[in-house]
Amino acid sequence: MAISENDLLSALENETVKNKIIAIVESSKQSSNKHLNEQKNTVVIEEYNLLNQKNEELKLALSAQKEQVEVLRKKLSDVVKAYEDLAQKKKNTEEDLIAFKEDNKNLVEALSEKKDELESKQEQVNEINTALDKYKHTFESDILLSQLYHELSEKTQGSLRGIFKDTSMQGLVACGIQEKNISNLWDYIKNEVVNGDNADIDRVIKMFDALFERFILAYPMFAFQEVTKGIEFDTQQHIKHNTSKNTSGPIQHVLLRGYVNTNTNKVIKPSVVCL
Repeated sequence: MAISENDLLSALENETVKNKIIAIVESSKQSSNKHLNEQKNTVVIEEYNLLNQKNEELKLALSAQKEQVEVLRKKLSDVVKAYEDLAQKKKNTEEDLIAFKEDNKNLVEALSEKKDELESKQEQVNEINTALDKYKHTFESDILLSQLYHELSEKTQGSLRGIFKDTSMQGLVACGIQEKNISNLWDYIKNEVVNGDNADIDRVIKMFDALFERFILAYPMFAFQEVTKGIEFDTQQHIKHNTSKNTSGPIQHVLLRGYVNTNTNKVIKPSVVCL
């Protein structure tokens, strides 16, 4: 049955009805608020859970970041240590290089000094060698004469004692270049060549040749006789050795050169030859 408007208004003016309606409204309001609160709580819980989940994820991410940071920190520490080691090595190398350069500088200076000293010594040696060469050139025959004399046997030296009274190098030259001594020395050699039993004869002949070269400097009128193998034997200019196979003919070997006076062409000492 439908309720009329008037009946509805009358009912609304009734306190009981009014209170009931208010109660119903309040109840509905409370129910709506509760439902709304429940919905809000549900949303808040979901958001909390979501935030909590995100928080956990962030924690995990942060933990991973911390681990990475620790790894990077260790790597950085290793890099810093390696850099410090390299820096120390560089410092040591630079110090060694400085020391090496200093040592090298000292060595170069020492080498330069030694080079200068060596050049100075070499100049001295060259000067000495020059002096020795000059001395040797000047006195070569005198040195040879002295060597030859002291290589002679005691017997031969004794035989020559009447000619060489002073047996020093200067004494041998001084005695040997006297005309009388030159003549006596040639006669001694001729006798020994003829006899053919003196092992020193070659040395004595060399002594005579050296002395005669000095002798003709003081007496240029004298000269060695020109006699060679192949020329004809001349009894006026040559002495035939007893080992000769022929009595005349060309000369086969010159045993001892004689000497002549070039001013007069006189044969002073005839050469001893083999035919």
